[in-house]
Amino acid sequence: MAKCKPFFIENVNEILAQKIIGGIGELGADITGDNPYFIKARKITLEIEATWNESEETLSIEIIKRRRIVPCSLIENKIRSGIEKAREEI
Repeated sequence: MAKCKPFFIENVNEILAQKIIGGIGELGADITGDNPYFIKARKITLEIEATWNESEETLSIEIIKRRRIVPCSLIENKIRSGIEKAREEI
C-alpha cells in the first residue's frame, strides 16, 4: 500500500463540501470524523483524509492508502472530476 501527496480543491463552500462528502458516502464508502473526514472505500482498497478549510474555502485531500498499481494521478483525476460534477449540480 502507498500514499500520494496531498492536493487541494479551491472554491469549495460549505454546501459543496457537504455534497462532496455525502456523495462519497452514497457510493458506499465508510466516512468517519467531522473535518477532517476519514474515508475508506474497501472495494478498491482506498483510504482518504479530507479537510475542509472554511475561511479559505479549500478542500485538502490526501490519499493515505492505495494499491500501488493504481497511480496517484488517476485517483486525483477521478476525484477532481467528481467534484466538478457536484459543483455543476449546485
